Amino acid sequence: MKPVQWLSKIVIETGILHIMANLPEGSKKVVMPLRFSINLQQGIHNVNEINKKFDYKNRLDKKDLVMLPVLECADVTDKDGGRHYWVFSVNLRDGRFEVLDSSRKLDNIELMNTASTIAGAVR
Repeated sequence: MKPVQWLSKIVIETGILHIMANLPEGSKKVVMPLRFSINLQQGIHNVNEINKKFDYKNRLDKKDLVMLPVLECADVTDKDGGRHYWVFSVNLRDGRFEVLDSSRKLDNIELMNTASTIAGAVR
């Protein structure tokens, strides 16, 4: 992908489904759907899909890494969302949150605000 190019949410969702389908059986990693982090950014915590992901039968507590691809939304009411993708990881093995962004560091206020919002929702 070229820098500063636009990629639709449906393409990202399709890629995530492909990644999840090709993880080895018994993998200790989970990649959540893109819409999951968008809901968390918007403060939507009680959606059935979100509750289902944390249901006992999914056993996220037995995983090492839960990755949430993030489409950063400058305006959470915008139906198209934002234009910058990055990954928020819940590292259960090491007991910490991790931010993976190819173009910014945590000293970036927008990145820190969004990461803090997601971390608060996950907690």
